[in-house]
Formats: sequence, structure tokens, C-alpha cells
Amino acid sequence: MASLTPGQIVDALAGNDCNRLIGTDESDQVDFKLAPYQLDENHQKWELAKDVAAFANKRGGVIVIGVECPKRVNEIVETATNIRPVRKAVVNLQQYPSVVDAWIYPRPEGVDFRWYPPDAAEESGLLLIEVPAQRRGNIPFIVRDMREPDAEFKGAIGIPRRDGARIIWETAQDIHRHITRKSSNAGGSPPAQPEIDHARTRVSTIEQQQGWEVLPVYTLQALPPEGPDILDGFYDEVRGSLNNHQRLREAGFAPWQNFDIELAEGGLIARRNDIVTWVEPSGLATHSLLIGENTYLGWYYNEHRAEGAPLIIHPIALVETTLEFFRYVYLQLRPRCGGGAWRFRIACHRLQSNRISLPRGHPTPHNPWAFIYGQPPLASSDEWEREFDEAGSSGRDAFEALQRVYALFGHPPAAIPLVTDNAVSENLLTGLP
Repeated sequence: MASLTPGQIVDALAGNDCNRLIGTDESDQVDFKLAPYQLDENHQKWELAKDVAAFANKRGGVIVIGVECPKRVNEIVETATNIRPVRKAVVNLQQYPSVVDAWIYPRPEGVDFRWYPPDAAEESGLLLIEVPAQRRGNIPFIVRDMREPDAEFKGAIGIPRRDGARIIWETAQDIHRHITRKSSNAGGSPPAQPEIDHARTRVSTIEQQQGWEVLPVYTLQALPPEGPDILDGFYDEVRGSLNNHQRLREAGFAPWQNFDIELAEGGLIARRNDIVTWVEPSGLATHSLLIGENTYLGWYYNEHRAEGAPLIIHPIALVETTLEFFRYVYLQLRPRCGGGAWRFRIACHRLQSNRISLPRGHPTPHNPWAFIYGQPPLASSDEWEREFDEAGSSGRDAFEALQRVYALFGHPPAAIPLVTDNAVSENLLTGLP
């Protein structure tokens, strides 16, 4: 049985299919524990801080509590062998974020603690601790105390990180290198790669300008590596591409035409009532789409929606708009930026409070409603933001983004239409009638 990724583990838990975890190996992004942390003990507080900081210092990951993962003779990697749900009554969940805040500096962003199944009536379940990838500027995350807080000697610190299935501690040389690297950047030119805070500000600005502050919005962002302040051809060729990007389907869901182009803060804004694309001179691109009855993402399946009924996202529209964004980045922006890896973000805002639903699979021409069985699941969060490193092609990066969107609705990657070999397929898309 193949080991699961963090996203697949979340999908399995959300789908109440915990047995899928059996056979999964621990890794640099996955850790299993049989029993919860006993946070009335200082040593256990230290253990929680160490485990969370180790994921935050690498590329994020998940800790699942309630999974038996015994040590095996002559085996380095431990594998999940049994599911043993934890009694919720023995866990004070409010303590967990308090310990993370108190014992780790700086505080890792977005760490989430939640039960599966989430139903409060369930007496037992699996506790998931999800540590998202962190901003590079905040790394390293330091465990404040390396000894019992009541011990006589205080002040020692340590920097843990995941190395495969184990945790290693940074050496004195590593810590010194972190400090000198930070010092060399202080007082000099800021790094060219946009910070996550700046990217988030762009999303907020678009939502405010459009009057979308209480409406459901899906945003994709591309964050370039360190490079030129102004891309070659930005004010002529890039500007023209916002209305003339070569789309895969002329009659498809590709919002790259009929825009009004504006200039703001040196960047280019292509704006319509339901779609905004903001490209900055450095290459930072923000693409926000409103989800509504008469928009791309809400097309067709909401034409006769009853009052108060969920608003259904059209799966093909979601997949195609996502793929076309990454095609735009790879064809128009990435070649102008020089070398280096890009980083991407998704942001799904207010989907839960607006009762947004996403079916799995996709429609067929003969029976476009057949793929919607019963009531498709609603979004499970109102603020869903995820980041990932480029996978090397527009199709693969679109798949990476869509995995994270579908996880918001509890769907596994197999629910995403038009996918082949972990990539959205241009051939399958263009073959649609």
C-alpha cells in the first residue's frame, strides 16, 4: 500500500475513512502518535513544541494522534498498523495552541488542531495537528526552553526540524549560519521575492475595491523568486497578454479577454465585475474570481437555485480557470523572470458562510446532472489559505492547487476531473465537447 501525503491523510479523515492511513510510513511531513500529549507535564509541552517546530522548520506536515505505529526491529521507518481513536474527554484541546504560542518563537502561522470525526456527539476520534508551510522569513522556529522550566538553569534554546521520519536538532554551526544570514539581509536591499504578507494584502485590496468583503472569492497567486524589479516587456508585452493570452478553448472558462486594463502602484490590473487579475512589475500575480450564480465558477448549476440552497461550483469551470492561470504564469511571466523556483498560493475566502458546495467528478454532455449525487459537501472553512512550491509545469501546479481546494470540501485528489498522472490534462480539457 502506498504511503499517503498530508493532503491525502486529511482527505481520508474528512471522508471518515481512517483505515486508509494503515500502511502509511512516517516521513518528513507525517507523524503518528498513539496517545495525546499530556500537557499538564512540562516535558510533554516540550514534546509538542518540538514536534510542531520541526515541521514548521521544514515544509509543514501533519501529526495524527490515535494511530498505532510500533517500532520494528531492523526498520528505520515506522508504519501505521492500527487505528485507536482517542477519548475526547481526556484532551483539553484549548491547551494545545496555548503551548505552541508559549514555547515556540516566532509563533508558527496557521497551525490547526481538530478532531475527526468533528461531530461533538462522538466520544472518540483522531486528533489532527496540521502545520502549514511557513514564510521563509520566519524560519527558523526556536523551542524556547531546552530544559524543564522549573529547572535551575534556564535560557537554552534549540531548533528542531524533520529529517525523514525523525527529528534532528540544528548544530551550533547551523544556528550561527541562520543568524549571520539574517544579519546580512538586515539594513540592505529587501529580498526580491514578495513576502506572504504583501501577497495577502493584494488579495484584501482587490476584495475591498470590488466590494467583495462578505462574498465568496477564490484567489490564485504566483510569487516569483528573487529577480528583476521589472520584468522585460512588462509595460507592453505583459500588458498586451492580459487581453490576448492564447487560451486552450475559445468557448471555455478562460477569463483572459475583454478586460479594462488599469495602472496601480506600478502594476497592471485587468478588471471585470467578477474577475480581477493584478500583475506587478516583479511578476507577482494575483487572480481573484467571485463565486456567484452568474459568474464563471457558479455557471449553469445555480440558474434555478432555491432561496437558501447551497451555491454549487461548476467543476470544469474551477479546473479550467485554475489551469489557465498557471498556463499564463508559465507562458507570460516565468520566462521573463530568470532562474529560481516560484511559489504559489490559493485563498478561498468566505466559502463556508456563503454555503458554497463542490461536487466530485464532472458532468457529461448527455446527463449534466448525473454526477451530482445527493447533496454535495459544503466548504468546511471560511478562511482557507495554502501555499506550495512549483511542481515544474502548469498542469502539475494546477493539480497541486486543486488538491488543496478539493480538500476544503473533504474530497480526495481522485475527485478532481480531467487529471492524468497528477497533472491537469490539456488534452482532456480540449477534448470536451
